[in-house]
Amino acid sequence: MSQMSQHFLKSLFVVIISVISSISIYGSDRVIYGHVSTKNNEPIDAAAIKLFMPDSVFVAGTLTDSIGNFKIKTALHAGYLMVECLGYSSEQINLRSSDSDVDLGTVYLSETLNRLDEVTVMADRVVKSKYGLMIYPRKDDLKFATSGQDVLYNIMIPGINVNRQSKNITHMGEEVAVYINGRQASYSEVQNIPTQSIERVEYIDVPYGVYVNDNIAINIITKKEPGSLYLAIDGIQNLTYHEGAYNAMAQHTRNNLTFQIFGGYEHYNYNNNLGSTTDTYIIGNQPIEQNKVIEKQKKIKDSQYFQTQLISTSDNKSLSANLTFVREHEPDNITIENINGLHDNSTTYRSENIKPSLKLNGDFKLSKNRRISISWTNTYGKNRYSRQYEYFDYNTLTDVNENLFKSSVNANFTKRIQQNTLSISLLDSYTNSNSSYHGQSGKHQNLMTNELILQSGLITTFNKYLMLNTRVGCSLLTYQLKGTNSTNQLYPRINLMLRYTPSANNVFSLNFNTGNSFPSVNTLNDVVQSVNEYMIKKGNPDLKMSRLFNTAVMYNLVAKKINLQIMAINNIFTHLTLPLYVDCGDKVLYTFDSDSKLIQNIAVASGTYSVSRNLRFKGELAYIHSSFSGRYNNHLGTLRASFDANYILKNFLFNISLKTPEKNISNSGVITKDFIHYNANVRYTVNNWYFELGTVNLFSKKKLAEQNYTSAVYGTHATYYDRTQQSNMYVKVALNFNRGKEQKVRKTSIDKSIDSSIMKIQQL
Repeated sequence: MSQMSQHFLKSLFVVIISVISSISIYGSDRVIYGHVSTKNNEPIDAAAIKLFMPDSVFVAGTLTDSIGNFKIKTALHAGYLMVECLGYSSEQINLRSSDSDVDLGTVYLSETLNRLDEVTVMADRVVKSKYGLMIYPRKDDLKFATSGQDVLYNIMIPGINVNRQSKNITHMGEEVAVYINGRQASYSEVQNIPTQSIERVEYIDVPYGVYVNDNIAINIITKKEPGSLYLAIDGIQNLTYHEGAYNAMAQHTRNNLTFQIFGGYEHYNYNNNLGSTTDTYIIGNQPIEQNKVIEKQKKIKDSQYFQTQLISTSDNKSLSANLTFVREHEPDNITIENINGLHDNSTTYRSENIKPSLKLNGDFKLSKNRRISISWTNTYGKNRYSRQYEYFDYNTLTDVNENLFKSSVNANFTKRIQQNTLSISLLDSYTNSNSSYHGQSGKHQNLMTNELILQSGLITTFNKYLMLNTRVGCSLLTYQLKGTNSTNQLYPRINLMLRYTPSANNVFSLNFNTGNSFPSVNTLNDVVQSVNEYMIKKGNPDLKMSRLFNTAVMYNLVAKKINLQIMAINNIFTHLTLPLYVDCGDKVLYTFDSDSKLIQNIAVASGTYSVSRNLRFKGELAYIHSSFSGRYNNHLGTLRASFDANYILKNFLFNISLKTPEKNISNSGVITKDFIHYNANVRYTVNNWYFELGTVNLFSKKKLAEQNYTSAVYGTHATYYDRTQQSNMYVKVALNFNRGKEQKVRKTSIDKSIDSSIMKIQQL
């Protein structure tokens, strides 16, 4: 273990000891009491009662009892009381300064579509529900944020990693599904949600309802305040190389109808003129070695996106429709390498993608205990890809035009039966791709894929300590290349979670899951394409479906100052799709097979520590051991550590983050080794303005990452340079304001990902 890792572990140990020793109990002598019920005078039990100072500093919290009564004590002259319960509207009650007890009488709440039961105040801003956690952002969490990702980063959820540069949200390296008010959203949508509209964040690790297909989900709940017009603009620009992103949005709300438009532009243009690669080929039992040094590498890309969205809401239903247009363009990305110190090769990539899409959503409360949600998405993609390779008198050209249509339907039905919840979900996703390959790979190809997943779930509550979530179902996968036989694969799906909650602050979970993964559509492509003078590439339409068997044990501790998560995970992947290299006598064939197995054992400890209102820390330590067997054999153990700190001083927030170097083996068998990453930024906010000045690896100018792969007939070792991870500074500016009444600003729904079945000529 490196000296830096040892120092990090010692610091983390000191922080944990400090947390344990800092727990204190405050006395109180003023009583505030009342009753909470629906407008039909039905008492609401387990409603969260939270007491705040006038500046939104949390003072104390409790829950209503089984008949809706509550009592809360404090020695402080609090400013207001919040009464909240999932599935009901929230009420804020202003308090007058007084030394006497206060009787608030009856507080009435209205039912809404989002309904969860059995909540418990666990700590400052954290409430435990039957399905996970509810986290109420502090005022400063929203103040120093310009996007949904910023808010998720600021509230520091253990185990959830938010990359503010790439905008990705992950858990154990896997992307996390994010929802807005129960509607699934892309990360781009989350990026553009106005932060002051966020009321709370739901961390869901017991899948149910619309989240039934997600192991972990995050649902961002926004405020429901009527308004007139909201406008916002923001932009981020790097100062040391050419990269930036600029967005603008407007929203008008009248009664229960909201209209929103959003548009933006992103671009980058920089050089990666550093790095080398050694490739070894075994052709006809003869080794051939190529040593390549990058002479020039130019990366250029720009994208434009626009969306209009119409939303209608009421107490019993929510309807929305959004139309999105995305264009992505990469002109003349050029790489020139010197081979064996003698001659240069040249590789030029070009691509253009245009994607309009229409998405319709409906969420209906059929009765007090029944709910159904349906979404239907249709997408058209017009994709163009070109690659030209030249070396001496050898040259090859791949030029592809693709028309792709994709349609998916997702339906979820939920019914509450006393303390239990029954759910049925259906997901059907259909893709049809027509591609024309020009140049040396002249061919027309039609690829059709369809995946149908049907599951039924039952959440059984045995008592206040024990809960079991059972989901069973099946997955039917169908795909066919024109001119070949159709492939149909049916597999069962089982998901079990047993949760034990001995106290409000401690949660133990045992999970077991089986599932399958859909082969990437571009690996099914059977068009033969030339990579270079020694290699050709072709997909494999006969790949088997990969299976996953997952077992996990997890412990969560949530207290006033500390939030801790410890996990032990075992993953088994069978029929894993991996690269396969075959000696064909005159060239090496690069294709894919599904005859390998991967076993992963993972141990993770992550936590947050709130030293004070102004100072917070987050740390994670993980060990991952991966072992491949079958056609591909390899194993590797990885240690990963990261650390974040936020400090607030009036209108300023100072942030630093650190990630130790990591050697990792991917699910494709490629071993990568990176370098230390350290970032820092300072944020300043005043009125409706937000300013941020940040750095990325400020003193790292020529840090090279490594990549290795070895097989019987092909191996590669590369050191590569990524300009985006080198010494860099950036500036970010944002402005937003309401005209008229404050309103709930809804998240935009821009999905900028590009779907394509084109098998691009990229080596590992």
